[in-house]
Amino acid sequence: MAAAAASSPPRRLALVTGATAGGIGATTATRLAAAGLDVLLAGRNVAGLEATAAAMPAGSVAGILTADLSTVAGVEELARGVRAVVDARGGGGLHTLVNNAGVFLKRRTETADGLETTFAVNVMAPFFLTSLLLPCLEEAAVVTAAAADATADATWTRAGVVAWEDLQSTRSYSAYSSYGQSKLLLLMVAREMAARFAASAPAPRSRVGVVALDPGTVNTAMLLAGWGPCGIDVSEAGDSAWVATAPNVESGGGAPVSRDPAARARLWRLLAEVVASRGGGEVFPGV
Repeated sequence: MAAAAASSPPRRLALVTGATAGGIGATTATRLAAAGLDVLLAGRNVAGLEATAAAMPAGSVAGILTADLSTVAGVEELARGVRAVVDARGGGGLHTLVNNAGVFLKRRTETADGLETTFAVNVMAPFFLTSLLLPCLEEAAVVTAAAADATADATWTRAGVVAWEDLQSTRSYSAYSSYGQSKLLLLMVAREMAARFAASAPAPRSRVGVVALDPGTVNTAMLLAGWGPCGIDVSEAGDSAWVATAPNVESGGGAPVSRDPAARARLWRLLAEVVASRGGGEVFPGV
C-alpha cells in the first residue's frame, strides 16, 4: 500500500493592523496575499476590514480581528485573537507583523488608560503588541513599523527633538507635532528592538528582522484631513509590503536621536512603565 502523501504545511501568516479599506494597511494586506501569505486583518471598523477582505485573493484572509489599540487591554485582546488563530492553524507561527495602525487627531484626546491618544495608538500599541506576539513569531519573522513619515512635522522627524517632559502633550498640543513625534518615537522603538533582538543571539529571536520605514506620502483619509491631496494613490502604496517580503533590507537615515542607545533605552523603559502601570505586566521578557 502506498504511503499517504504528507499534508502540506500552512502558508506563511501575516498580521496587518489598521487594514481597513482605503488605507495603506489594505494595500499592504492585498500585496502580501499576492506574495503568497495568508493575512490576518486587524482594525476598529468591521465594515472596513470586510471591504478589504472582499478585494483580496480568494482564500488568503486568515481572519478578521477587531480591536481598540488605544488601550493596554485592547492590545491584549488583539494578541489573544492572533494567538488563537496561530494555534488553530496547527503549524507555523506568525511570519510577518505589520504595525501599520495610526491616528492623526486635530484635537487632543485621552484614552480610557489616560494616555494621549496619538501616543497610545502610534507608539504604545505597536511596542506592546510586538511584545505580546513575540512567542508566536517564527525564527525568521519580519516586524515592520510605519515609523518615519515624510509629511510629519520636520521639528520632530528631522531635528529629532524628543519632548521628554511632555510626551503626553499636556502642556501644549499640535496635531502635527504630536503625530510627528509619535513617528520619531516609533523609529526609536524599532531600532532599539532590532538591537535587543540581535543581542539575544543565539536565541531564535535574534533572527527576527525589525524594519522601520516611511510608507510614502499617500492620499489616505488621514493625509487628506491633515495636509490635503499631495501624495500618491492608496493603491500604489506598496512599500510596506515590499519591505516585509524583501530579503536583507538595509536600514539608514533617521534623526540622530534614533541612533542614540541611551535615548532609545530611556524610551524603552518609559514605555515598559506605561504598560505595566496599566495592568500589562512585563514586556519583552528576556530581551
